[in-house]
Order: sequence, then C-alpha cells, then structure tokens
Amino acid sequence: MRWIHVVGIVVLTALLSISGTYFVLDKNYKQEASNKDTDSELENSSKMEAKEEFVSTVDTQFGWENPVFSMRIDEWESGDEQFVDNLVEEVLQQMSHQKIIADEKESSIMITPERIDTLLQMVEENKDVYEHHEQYLDVLNRWKYRLYFSSLR
Repeated sequence: MRWIHVVGIVVLTALLSISGTYFVLDKNYKQEASNKDTDSELENSSKMEAKEEFVSTVDTQFGWENPVFSMRIDEWESGDEQFVDNLVEEVLQQMSHQKIIADEKESSIMITPERIDTLLQMVEENKDVYEHHEQYLDVLNRWKYRLYFSSLR
C-alpha cells in the first residue's frame, strides 16, 4: 500500500508541475505578444515624435546662413554667369552643414529642393568646366532623392 501511495504522489506532483509550467509559459507567451504590439506602437509613435522634434543644426537666427551665396543660387537662371568650380564646391560644403553636427560652423546654406535643382542644372550645363562635376552630381542627386522620399513619409 505504501508503494502505491508513493507512486501516486510522484505522478500527482509530476502532473501539477507540468500543468503549472504550461500555465506559466502560456501566460508569458501572451504577455510577450501583447508587449510586441505595444512596443511596435510605441516605436511608431516615438518615430513620429522624433520626426516632429527634429531641430535643424543650422542656426539662421544668428546669421549662420550665408546670404551672399544663397541669394546668388536663388536668383541664378540658366544662361546666367556660372559659378566657378571652387564656388560650387564651397556651396555644397556649406549646404552639408545641415547634415554634419560640429562644434563650429562658419556659415551655411539651407538645403532646399529649389536650390538642389538649380545647382543640378548649373553643374549639368557646365560639366566641361567643373573638374569634379561627377561628385557634385552624385551628392546633389542623393540629397534630392532623400528630400523626395522624406516628403512622402
């Protein structure tokens, strides 16, 4: 009789352990599934908040924007006097200040779709004059497509 009691207690303990483990694992699985949904919602909302919280690194309030170059780009039309090669390079470098975080920036030019189009047209029309026209076109086209795709979001 004692032998049957021992076997019964062992079987009962095993059943309770297995069902308890199943219950805990099932509960954890459901909790993880709901956490994934919540995490994805939080991630999406944090992306939206991050998008809204973007602050340009270019400080136009204190005159960091180079008005001379920006006005020349904004007013340039096809057939006008082209920028010399090193001036195009300087303009691209100043436009890149929006993309680079640095302690000191001497001046900058805001990247706008209109300015990118103007510079693309200028470089295309003067390929034979500009030594690094391929690099200019590469940078300007990447900026243009990034602006385009970021506007779709």
